[in-house]
Amino acid sequence: MQRQPATAGIDAHNGATQTTDAFYRETTAGINYYTADDVLTIEMKIASLFTIAQYRDIMPGAIFTPFLAWPGLPLR
Repeated sequence: MQRQPATAGIDAHNGATQTTDAFYRETTAGINYYTADDVLTIEMKIASLFTIAQYRDIMPGAIFTPFLAWPGLPLR
């Protein structure tokens, strides 16, 4: 999964994801906090997949596509 984007000429980044169950509850302070800790994405669906993978003892993975930049923060 990590090598495929490069073979297709796609610029990809590996990093941490913060997951939440709250719709659109991100705040500027929260975004700044997680960004300072090198979290690349915030989303609300992948936690279920990772929980099932842990239960099944398999390695999960996810690919995210940015669609929204937080005002004042560049897309990385």
